[in-house]
Amino acid sequence: MASTLSQPVDPSAIAASGCFTSLPLRKSNYEGIAVAASFDLFEEYNRLVREADVTKGVYDPRGHGVSFWYPECLPERIDLVTRMQDLGLIHDDDTGLVGTPAEAETPNHAVADLYRIEANFSPTITVTGDRAKKQIAARLFLQAIAFDRDISLDIFDRWLQRQELHGGARKGNEFQSLDEWISYRWADTALKTTHEIGAFGAGVKISAEEKRAVEHIIRPVMMSVALSNDYYSYDKAYTEYVNSGGQNGVTNSVWVLMREHGVDKVRAKELLANKIKALEREYLAARELYENTHPNLSQQVKAWMDSAAFISSGTHYWSTYASRYNRPENLESAPVFSSGHGGGLNHSGSNLDNNTTPENETQTHGRPDGASKILSEQQEQSNILSQSIDSGYQSSICNDEKGRSFTDMTAPFTDITAREIPAQTVLEPYEYLRAVGAKGVRHAAIEALHIWLDVPETSLSSIRNIVDYLHSSSLMLDDIQDKSVLHRGSPATHLLFGEAQTINSANFLLVESLNELQKLQHPQCTVIYNAQMRRLHVGKSMDLYWTRQVICPTAAEYIDMVDHKIGGLFNLAGGLMEAEGRCNTQLDLSPLMTLFGRYFQIRDDYNNVVSADYAAAKGFCEDLDKGRFTLLLIHALQIEPKQKHRLEAIMQERRHNGNGMSAEMKRLVLGILREAGSLEYVNGVLEKLQGAINAEIQRIEGIVGEKNYVMRLLLERLRIN
Repeated sequence: MASTLSQPVDPSAIAASGCFTSLPLRKSNYEGIAVAASFDLFEEYNRLVREADVTKGVYDPRGHGVSFWYPECLPERIDLVTRMQDLGLIHDDDTGLVGTPAEAETPNHAVADLYRIEANFSPTITVTGDRAKKQIAARLFLQAIAFDRDISLDIFDRWLQRQELHGGARKGNEFQSLDEWISYRWADTALKTTHEIGAFGAGVKISAEEKRAVEHIIRPVMMSVALSNDYYSYDKAYTEYVNSGGQNGVTNSVWVLMREHGVDKVRAKELLANKIKALEREYLAARELYENTHPNLSQQVKAWMDSAAFISSGTHYWSTYASRYNRPENLESAPVFSSGHGGGLNHSGSNLDNNTTPENETQTHGRPDGASKILSEQQEQSNILSQSIDSGYQSSICNDEKGRSFTDMTAPFTDITAREIPAQTVLEPYEYLRAVGAKGVRHAAIEALHIWLDVPETSLSSIRNIVDYLHSSSLMLDDIQDKSVLHRGSPATHLLFGEAQTINSANFLLVESLNELQKLQHPQCTVIYNAQMRRLHVGKSMDLYWTRQVICPTAAEYIDMVDHKIGGLFNLAGGLMEAEGRCNTQLDLSPLMTLFGRYFQIRDDYNNVVSADYAAAKGFCEDLDKGRFTLLLIHALQIEPKQKHRLEAIMQERRHNGNGMSAEMKRLVLGILREAGSLEYVNGVLEKLQGAINAEIQRIEGIVGEKNYVMRLLLERLRIN
């Protein structure tokens, strides 16, 4: 059936462009919607955030990128998808990352307003700068969620993962081969997210199992997207690299090939073009084989594969003329490598020989990219460290009565020079915990509160660190106290470093949080810190007491414990931000933070029982191993008298054996919870808390006069289906 959404691109236009893709190329019939969306997005961004050029985004007068990348995008979703791509490219430029035109998964804003918007509110954003950018992004994702919640949240999670990865993004000189580069690009999640956005726009949805089944088909064609982008964007990337005084190579596969084979840019691009063509052939052959062996393949799976091919051919064609990459200010020449893997560079005829060369681009001793300067600095640091180790104690060489030389080992005991031992060892458990990953809810709450309070960046950074240190300290101690084996699917910290070292590291983080507290300006911050830290530890003590004594609290006692233990950290963040904020500092955030703490804890208890993802990360019904009295158990013990003695006996037995609870026993407890209606009860509690949180958000929005899309997105992410 012929598509009504797009039409094939004229073959003569393809040939004239120099585009060498072998994949089908189509153009959307609704390009006008995309053009209008790009201009609207850039108008708002220029007004609220900073100046940005619309021609550096997806728009080009010769053809809008979205109309080629996503030709089958539904008309009602083109506006949304276009804004996602444009803000993604802006973000890449802001962070110095040169990404694929179609991999701009960073969020932006939507033109239409969202569900449940009161008549006295406008979707117009009035905050400025970084806060406005976050508002625009959150508003976009909220509208996407209104179309398809599951896919939108999956795209958002992938975006967050990519942000974490780019915090330590690798540079061009770190890659020894194109194959290594390709593996890195596939792992950074951006290409997969690009494909998800294309499928979202087209209304295509397939199961996780179906995605895994065709991943070997999708991977080569999506890699051709990344390489096609590199092929056409290299001069832009190189120019930005030179102008910024960059070091350690351009993050682009053309640069990698130049180093790998010791060739110039022209030859490297020939090699890259051959690789792109090979990846396209691999895709076509793999798809033909799969379809022949799966004659009943669904149209949705075929559309999923089509969307990847369209992204590839569309990226390739658009990039041949796009103003984003073909700009007069780009440096056309690039260094020539005289040998593979980082040999000497020949800048003959290149702009780097001009006076525009940054100081740290100077080439010496045949090393590229200021490597000699870097090595010199590293050697100097190494020498300093060596001196602190070898001569820090003023050791001296002595001779004995026979004239033999030896080191005077008594010198360190009389040297009273003050020296600081590096904190690396004490921080290793913390660094491991960070690498395992976290839910990020508390940091997301800080970003949402920042929309209202406009906290100075230095104070905001300290508050983030305080919350991170305290939360990490609590997690390490919790795992020891609960005898946890897993933490988010990885071995618990104390199993790797031992309980003693983990406890010491957790205590050290409390000290670090105090160091950050001292950086805050308002004198009330210390009072807020002490009050909430006291509440946190008192709340934790009740949880530990009930578990050890096998005492079931009432629902009211449980809520009081949660308000102290979990609400304490939320209220600490809110209190410090109110004290340090530059506006709206009389909002009284305590009710909202307390409600978020309750919701977060009860939701966590609920997911511990019902979520397969939670089970994979922490183990099946892990809370039962700990012997904790969650709201589910409290309800069952109060509502199901026939099963009360059995549940109490199970909890007593868990305490006596000290080795958690068997899978069979857990299934028995789950059966009792279902029979008692405890799952439905807790789900109802969560829905009531969602309503209360939403009402509190609306109360504060009424005072401020503007919707907080970042806060609303956080609530939506936490919502139980």
